[in-house]
Amino acid sequence: HDPPDMRASVEHAVAAIRDEFEPHPNDGWLLVPGDHPLLTRAVLEAIVTRWRNTSIDALVPTYHGRRGHPTIFRWSLADQIATIPPDRGLNELVRGNRYSVEECPVHDASVIADLDTPKDYLRLLEQLQDED
Repeated sequence: HDPPDMRASVEHAVAAIRDEFEPHPNDGWLLVPGDHPLLTRAVLEAIVTRWRNTSIDALVPTYHGRRGHPTIFRWSLADQIATIPPDRGLNELVRGNRYSVEECPVHDASVIADLDTPKDYLRLLEQLQDED
């Protein structure tokens, strides 16, 4: 399950966006966790381009069949965050058949490369050094 800190920060951000920009229900919002530092402009552009050509509730990038981030949600789902049980994470918005969710395959592992532990960080450093 996602830690409550991430959910609280997303709820805070959504409230700030709502107050500042008054988004339309069909606008999108992009969830980019801070533990995904390798996302590239090309990946973001591919996901946003695909999103603009759909009418779905959420678009999730995948790499070799694994779902990752960033995820784009229709603004109308922002209010649904508060309905997620406290012991569940934001992934509840893309599970099941409650909302229309589409996967967007990409050829970049950055969408699944998250850094949760010091071991993950060291592995990432090794990978980056091997690429140089």
